[in-house]
Amino acid sequence: MKSIRLTLVMFGFLAFTLRGASTRTDINTALQYFQAFNCPDLSQADRDYLFQSDWRGQKLPDRFGEQVARYDNQFRLIRQAAQSTVPCDWGIDISAGPATLLPHLARCRGIAQAARARAMWYLQHGKQAEARDDLLAAFALARAGATVGICARRETKARELARAVGGEVVPRFALRSESFDAILNTTPVGMYPHYKISPLTADELNCRIVMDLIYRPERTQLLQIASEKEIATVNGVEYVTMTAIGGGMVASQALAANPQLIVNAAQAYQGYKSFPTAMPPNSPAGQFGYFFHLVIHPYPMGTWGD
Repeated sequence: MKSIRLTLVMFGFLAFTLRGASTRTDINTALQYFQAFNCPDLSQADRDYLFQSDWRGQKLPDRFGEQVARYDNQFRLIRQAAQSTVPCDWGIDISAGPATLLPHLARCRGIAQAARARAMWYLQHGKQAEARDDLLAAFALARAGATVGICARRETKARELARAVGGEVVPRFALRSESFDAILNTTPVGMYPHYKISPLTADELNCRIVMDLIYRPERTQLLQIASEKEIATVNGVEYVTMTAIGGGMVASQALAANPQLIVNAAQAYQGYKSFPTAMPPNSPAGQFGYFFHLVIHPYPMGTWGD
């Protein structure tokens, strides 16, 4: 799994495409983004006007242009940040794993919405370069601080997945020489009954946190090795619990629309006698998990992590 630290490799290209005066490029990009988050201060009515209205196929009125122009200072900072030559460090402690709070994501989403609106306005007025620069800056923000790397025994599959998620392939040997922010095991290696093996060795765990999606056993061999190296760990039970909660929320909505689903789930549940789980099948969390996988997300368990 690739480190967050390499995200800005592509910014060298963006630096040549984004226009503007010469500025410092050695400042932590996150600091510039946080400055941009503080402006502009639009009223809720103005936000609804820009982002809730359907502008497709319409000629944008002058009021639209006046509102997007209020983002000029914000995008000046965002364009500048896209030219940074140092890693983007949001200063967020990710040791809590899936429970980590990411307060900047909502602001990033708002910038993406503004970039789309500004591009529409610029294109309507024949300013293709301005539209391009705003969209590239928003794209750089989307990638800031997070690059996904795929390490797998099947190189072809690894390349396909990396291409699909906009990441890159990490060869197995690189794990010994590079450091990472987080490593996530999504394979079944180490799952019961073969729980005494680990997909990685101790010298391949050079990171701050290791997460294993396997939930039986709760403490896998991989997590034990990580703990011995004093690396923070997150086990698969936390993932399953969150999946069960999410499944329960989706299920409640699905049942309201089609009560027959619970009958289908009960019938399918009877056929899953031998499915291994870290939670008792009769527990509320276990039943939610079964319901989610059998009805809402009905994929064969044996194909996961291939």
